[in-house]
Amino acid sequence: MDTLLSVIIPTYNDADKIIRCLDSVLNQANRDYYEVIVVNDGSTDETADILKKYKGDILVLNQKNGGVSSARNNGIAHARGRYLWFVDADDSISSNSIDPGLISVLKKNYDMILFGFKKVVGHQSSIVKNNSNMVLFGDDVRSNFVSIFTTNTLNNPCNKMYRKDLIVKNKIKFNDFAVGEDAMFNYEVAPKIKSLCILNTVKYTYYIEKGKKSKSSYQISRDNWKDATSRILFLEEMFQNLNIDINNGVYNRELVSTVYGAELGLPSSGYLAFKNGLKSMGISSVALKIRTRGLNFNFWVKYLLIKHPKLFFTVNSYSRK
Repeated sequence: MDTLLSVIIPTYNDADKIIRCLDSVLNQANRDYYEVIVVNDGSTDETADILKKYKGDILVLNQKNGGVSSARNNGIAHARGRYLWFVDADDSISSNSIDPGLISVLKKNYDMILFGFKKVVGHQSSIVKNNSNMVLFGDDVRSNFVSIFTTNTLNNPCNKMYRKDLIVKNKIKFNDFAVGEDAMFNYEVAPKIKSLCILNTVKYTYYIEKGKKSKSSYQISRDNWKDATSRILFLEEMFQNLNIDINNGVYNRELVSTVYGAELGLPSSGYLAFKNGLKSMGISSVALKIRTRGLNFNFWVKYLLIKHPKLFFTVNSYSRK
């Protein structure tokens, strides 16, 4: 039987979370249709011992610590499935994610499969998904691109399955950016998509823990602001390749998130230091690119704070107390 799907799970010191993840992935029907690849990225806790307990059910790849991008690329290189699904070790998938309906879709060779996910923050949760199922080909992918990825999430790979041949033949890999490596991967994939299947089912649960900056916010330090600005330029290039007007909800929301996150990382010791940081890092010049098309209420609030630096500083200083 053909392996239709490779579930790739990078892990680094996730001993307290990975059991939940693995059990959710392995507790699926149609087990013969998918494989599970766990890339242990040099964990120093009990992760390796936990993985041994799943011997026979998963393929474990051990490597020296090289970061999540390196781990995912390693997983791609060893994947046998027709499709790739990247799952984080501290998240989980729904109990009926790999159902007969998905198996049928996996056999049809779409370039990408997009589906819903649940976002969990503490005791609160929200659903991000499309309102209906649909299949798009050729120019219809481009003409509906902005509306689809304004409703859904473009940057995150967790709500997507990628046709492996598309990734391999175009030599698309995750890069080593400190912030936004997921986004860069998707920006490179997007112009290559000629067929897109959208499912309105929720297949993934994305946990956001307070204090875990890699997931809880876009907070960007001075050291990786260069990566962030490079990502914006790459996003602009993506829209050019798709022949889509850059003044759209996907682009403007990404700008707001990036600038807002960068300002969160600036000094909070005093407004003068904060203002100097805006200028020296070039944040102000990037902020000038922001337009309001496609911004919902939450993004509007962030946009207004960005446009009024003193107000941003005051609100942020108060929230840190």
